[in-house]
Amino acid sequence: MADPQTAQSEHHKYLQELHKRLVTPDPILDQVILKALNSHPETKVRLIAGEINEVYELKLKDGQTVILRIFHGDENEFEFEEWPINEAAKVGVPVPKIISLQTVPVNGKPRYFCIQEKLNGQTVDKRPVMPPAEDHEYLHKIVRQAGAILSKIHQVKTPGFGPISKDGKTKYPTLTERLDYRYEFKKYKQVLERIEVEPGIIDQAKAILDKHHDLLESVEPRLIHGDFGPKHILIENQQITGIIDFGNAHGGDIAEEFAGWDIWYHSLAPMEWLMEDYGNKEIFTDEFKTRIELQRIIRTLDLIRYYGESDRLSAVERTLEQLKKGIEYFK
Repeated sequence: MADPQTAQSEHHKYLQELHKRLVTPDPILDQVILKALNSHPETKVRLIAGEINEVYELKLKDGQTVILRIFHGDENEFEFEEWPINEAAKVGVPVPKIISLQTVPVNGKPRYFCIQEKLNGQTVDKRPVMPPAEDHEYLHKIVRQAGAILSKIHQVKTPGFGPISKDGKTKYPTLTERLDYRYEFKKYKQVLERIEVEPGIIDQAKAILDKHHDLLESVEPRLIHGDFGPKHILIENQQITGIIDFGNAHGGDIAEEFAGWDIWYHSLAPMEWLMEDYGNKEIFTDEFKTRIELQRIIRTLDLIRYYGESDRLSAVERTLEQLKKGIEYFK
């Protein structure tokens, strides 16, 4: 398995190439900005952030700074952020206020624009370089705070599972119904065949999920950030100032957040740190641990398909290690 630095370097190169293809003409940007803010910004800086949106930081004449995000896909993903952001704010989660949502045709297709306030601070993944022991202590403090905030997000009940419309509605009444829609076992196997890995591991994963159908069926839906981690946690003076990017927010299983953290950030900070100041520790039962490992399998299957479709086969190999970890738990 590649070391974290190699993986980070590969991901950076991938983002650079991806964002070269995400370009909106300046006249369109000016039109959107003027309509939302009634003025032109003093500066406009392109940010290479995330895999989905074209992003700019705009500094206004009054000194305020806002963020402009642009989605190039077929459906207005920003509309699915409104309800999660508003509900998270109600329970005390520091989130950026949405200033403007607009849809503008570009080359005959709709393009979606979101302008939101910029919160103070920098993301945890861009924290100052410190000696290892000091950084370890620093991260422990921040991640404990993050766990307390995560528990607030999870206080929000959702009517069901999957993306949440701006009027608070979801498509799937149970988790298993949503998973049935997402499962593409044939595609998972095809990806593993491309890296010459025995696709029988997919059959093992399917058997585990089938065996635990009733447990998955019984999960109560709660608001899930969907990509909770250092790149979306803002800090200033060792305090969290904001949680950003609710683009993957949905109704889901709380265990999914912990599985996601462990998949991506286990070498940086253990998920147990998230649990230390989490508001409701009564949920951390043996059954919850089982749900975390089920979610590890679910998340890694999705990632294998996603990376395979974008030809990132080295990322598939790294993700496969996490899938094996989830399967091993049930042996």
